[in-house]
Amino acid sequence: MKRWLILICLLLPCLGAAEGELVLTATVSAQESALLPLPLDGEDPVLILEKGDVLTITALGSSYCEAIAGDTPGYIPLTDIAFDILEGQPTRLGEVDVSPTNLMFGRMTLREEASGKSKGLCKLAKGRLVLMLGEEGDMYHLAVPGYIGYGLKKQISTAVEPLPYTIYYVNNDAPVHLRLDSRYGENWVVTKLEPGTPVQLIKNPNGWAQVEVGGQRGRMVAEFLSEEPPQ
Repeated sequence: MKRWLILICLLLPCLGAAEGELVLTATVSAQESALLPLPLDGEDPVLILEKGDVLTITALGSSYCEAIAGDTPGYIPLTDIAFDILEGQPTRLGEVDVSPTNLMFGRMTLREEASGKSKGLCKLAKGRLVLMLGEEGDMYHLAVPGYIGYGLKKQISTAVEPLPYTIYYVNNDAPVHLRLDSRYGENWVVTKLEPGTPVQLIKNPNGWAQVEVGGQRGRMVAEFLSEEPPQ
């Protein structure tokens, strides 16, 4: 009996760690769709999909989502899928909108419950796209690939519209930084984009391009972008 009690005590922390975690899945809602190798109209599909097929969503997008069907990765139009967690309800996207001028507030804490004192699950950088599930008090119920939780309403913009997909490619010999804002410094870096990575160009003001890639909106030096795909 004592051995069982010891084993249960050891397992409890592991069981608690799973709270807030989420494998984000969606169902094909169009009569027919396809996974594309690149998010471009006219691309030859890597996999034909039918209504009801289930996919794992790995990155949200305002036009295309990155997804995996079985073992096949690709891109699928956002309009062709319904998220299982929303039970077929229309998709509503939000964007993390916090000031990057103060490093403490350049990222939002996704929390386990609808309380500012609740356990933090992860940090979401400014520009991260989130799936909006509902609201409770001063917080939205949110989901991203990997997590489900709550974020402050004042840190979420709900004005996320589908964009015409203008694809560019990272054109550089080395990885390029995607940043929170048009600033240099490691603290503003969100991620690194490998040479040849396709990105959706939103706008290109003053030499800093605003782009969307992998469920994240940010800025990068425009000279590292090219309309031509990599060789």
